[in-house]
Amino acid sequence: MSTITVLSSLATREAYLELVPQFEKATGHKVDTTWAGTVNINKRMADGEVFDLIISSNGSIGDLTKQNKIVVGSAVNLSKTGVGIGVKKGAAKPDVSTADGFKRAMLNAKSIGLSTGPSGVYLEKLFERLGIADAVKPKIRQIPSGGSGPT
Repeated sequence: MSTITVLSSLATREAYLELVPQFEKATGHKVDTTWAGTVNINKRMADGEVFDLIISSNGSIGDLTKQNKIVVGSAVNLSKTGVGIGVKKGAAKPDVSTADGFKRAMLNAKSIGLSTGPSGVYLEKLFERLGIADAVKPKIRQIPSGGSGPT
Protein backbone atom coordinates (compact mmCIF):
# COMPACT_ATOMS: atom_id res chain seq x y z
CA MET A 1 0.00 0.00 0.00
CA SER A 2 1.42 3.38 -1.01
CA THR A 3 0.63 6.87 0.19
CA ILE A 4 -0.51 9.51 -2.30
CA THR A 5 0.33 13.07 -1.24
CA VAL A 6 -2.15 15.77 -2.24
CA LEU A 7 -1.98 19.56 -2.00
CA SER A 8 -5.52 20.89 -2.43
CA SER A 9 -7.42 24.14 -2.32
CA LEU A 10 -10.45 24.22 -0.07
CA ALA A 11 -12.83 24.74 -3.00
CA THR A 12 -13.45 21.01 -3.47
CA ARG A 13 -13.15 20.00 0.18
CA GLU A 14 -16.66 18.69 0.85
CA ALA A 15 -16.79 16.40 -2.18
CA TYR A 16 -13.16 15.41 -1.69
CA LEU A 17 -13.70 14.36 1.93
CA GLU A 18 -16.60 12.18 0.82
CA LEU A 19 -14.71 10.55 -2.06
CA VAL A 20 -11.26 9.93 -0.57
CA PRO A 21 -12.35 7.20 1.90
CA GLN A 22 -14.08 5.39 -0.97
CA PHE A 23 -10.90 5.65 -3.07
CA GLU A 24 -8.72 4.40 -0.19
CA LYS A 25 -11.02 1.44 0.43
CA ALA A 26 -11.23 0.52 -3.28
CA THR A 27 -7.51 0.85 -4.03
CA GLY A 28 -5.74 0.17 -0.74
CA HIS A 29 -3.80 3.41 -1.15
CA LYS A 30 -3.64 5.97 1.64
CA VAL A 31 -4.21 9.64 0.79
CA ASP A 32 -2.34 12.29 2.80
CA THR A 33 -3.89 15.70 2.13
CA THR A 34 -2.57 19.20 2.82
CA TRP A 35 -5.13 22.00 2.55
CA ALA A 36 -4.12 25.48 1.40
CA GLY A 37 -5.41 28.53 -0.43
CA THR A 38 -4.39 29.09 -4.04
CA VAL A 39 -1.78 31.70 -3.15
CA ASN A 40 -0.17 29.29 -0.67
CA ILE A 41 -0.33 26.40 -3.13
CA ASN A 42 1.61 28.45 -5.67
CA LYS A 43 4.14 29.52 -3.02
CA ARG A 44 4.69 26.01 -1.71
CA MET A 45 5.25 24.66 -5.20
CA ALA A 46 7.59 27.57 -6.05
CA ASP A 47 9.54 26.77 -2.88
CA GLY A 48 10.13 23.25 -4.18
CA GLU A 49 7.63 21.17 -2.24
CA VAL A 50 6.62 18.03 -4.08
CA PHE A 51 3.19 16.35 -4.11
CA ASP A 52 1.72 13.54 -6.19
CA LEU A 53 -1.42 15.54 -6.93
CA ILE A 54 -2.32 19.24 -6.91
CA ILE A 55 -5.94 20.38 -6.84
CA SER A 56 -6.22 24.09 -7.62
CA SER A 57 -7.70 26.57 -10.06
CA ASN A 58 -7.16 26.33 -13.81
CA GLY A 59 -5.00 29.45 -13.76
CA SER A 60 -2.84 28.15 -10.94
CA ILE A 61 -2.38 24.76 -12.62
CA GLY A 62 -1.46 26.51 -15.88
CA ASP A 63 1.12 28.69 -14.14
CA LEU A 64 2.61 25.71 -12.31
CA THR A 65 2.81 23.77 -15.57
CA LYS A 66 4.67 26.66 -17.24
CA GLN A 67 7.11 26.63 -14.30
CA ASN A 68 7.67 22.87 -14.83
CA LYS A 69 6.19 22.11 -11.38
CA ILE A 70 3.44 19.99 -12.95
CA VAL A 71 3.79 17.49 -15.79
CA VAL A 72 2.66 18.99 -19.11
CA GLY A 73 -0.58 17.38 -20.30
CA SER A 74 -1.48 15.92 -16.90
CA ALA A 75 -4.10 18.53 -15.93
CA VAL A 76 -7.72 17.39 -15.71
CA ASN A 77 -10.73 19.62 -15.02
CA LEU A 78 -12.56 18.25 -11.97
CA SER A 79 -15.24 20.87 -11.49
CA LYS A 80 -16.57 24.27 -12.42
CA THR A 81 -17.43 26.78 -9.73
CA GLY A 82 -19.41 29.98 -9.54
CA VAL A 83 -19.20 33.21 -7.59
CA GLY A 84 -21.86 34.19 -5.08
CA ILE A 85 -23.08 37.34 -3.40
CA GLY A 86 -24.04 37.57 0.25
CA VAL A 87 -26.03 40.37 1.85
CA LYS A 88 -26.62 41.29 5.48
CA LYS A 89 -29.67 39.66 7.05
CA GLY A 90 -32.71 41.86 6.48
CA ALA A 91 -31.06 43.89 3.71
CA ALA A 92 -32.67 44.11 0.29
CA LYS A 93 -31.31 41.58 -2.16
CA PRO A 94 -29.70 43.34 -5.12
CA ASP A 95 -30.83 42.55 -8.64
CA VAL A 96 -27.74 41.11 -10.30
CA SER A 97 -29.56 39.37 -13.13
CA THR A 98 -28.06 41.74 -15.71
CA ALA A 99 -24.68 43.41 -16.17
CA ASP A 100 -26.24 46.80 -15.41
CA GLY A 101 -27.89 45.43 -12.27
CA PHE A 102 -24.60 43.92 -11.11
CA LYS A 103 -22.78 47.22 -11.75
CA ARG A 104 -25.40 49.14 -9.75
CA ALA A 105 -25.18 46.63 -6.89
CA MET A 106 -21.39 46.93 -6.74
CA LEU A 107 -21.49 50.73 -6.96
CA ASN A 108 -24.14 50.91 -4.21
CA ALA A 109 -22.44 48.38 -1.89
CA LYS A 110 -20.87 49.75 1.30
CA SER A 111 -18.08 47.16 1.08
CA ILE A 112 -17.03 44.33 -1.21
CA GLY A 113 -15.16 41.31 0.16
CA LEU A 114 -12.84 39.63 -2.33
CA SER A 115 -10.54 36.70 -1.76
CA THR A 116 -6.97 36.62 -3.00
CA GLY A 117 -7.91 33.38 -4.76
CA PRO A 118 -9.34 32.77 -8.23
CA SER A 119 -12.78 34.26 -7.54
CA GLY A 120 -11.27 37.53 -6.32
CA VAL A 121 -8.95 37.74 -9.33
CA TYR A 122 -11.90 37.07 -11.63
CA LEU A 123 -14.04 39.77 -10.01
CA GLU A 124 -11.27 42.38 -10.14
CA LYS A 125 -10.94 41.75 -13.90
CA LEU A 126 -14.73 41.89 -14.25
CA PHE A 127 -14.82 45.26 -12.49
CA GLU A 128 -12.22 46.51 -14.99
CA ARG A 129 -14.23 45.22 -17.99
CA LEU A 130 -17.38 46.86 -16.62
CA GLY A 131 -15.55 50.17 -16.14
CA ILE A 132 -16.17 50.34 -12.38
CA ALA A 133 -12.77 49.27 -11.02
CA ASP A 134 -11.76 52.74 -9.82
CA ALA A 135 -15.16 53.39 -8.24
CA VAL A 136 -15.28 50.12 -6.26
CA LYS A 137 -11.58 49.94 -5.32
CA PRO A 138 -12.02 51.89 -2.03
CA LYS A 139 -14.82 49.48 -1.02
CA ILE A 140 -12.81 46.29 -1.51
CA ARG A 141 -11.82 44.36 1.60
CA GLN A 142 -9.30 41.62 0.78
CA ILE A 143 -10.08 38.28 2.39
CA PRO A 144 -7.25 35.71 2.55
CA SER A 145 -7.57 32.77 0.17
CA GLY A 146 -8.16 29.32 1.63
CA GLY A 147 -6.67 28.28 4.92
CA SER A 148 -5.89 25.08 6.67
CA GLY A 149 -8.10 22.36 7.96
CA PRO A 150 -7.97 18.76 9.04
CA THR A 151 -6.98 16.10 6.57
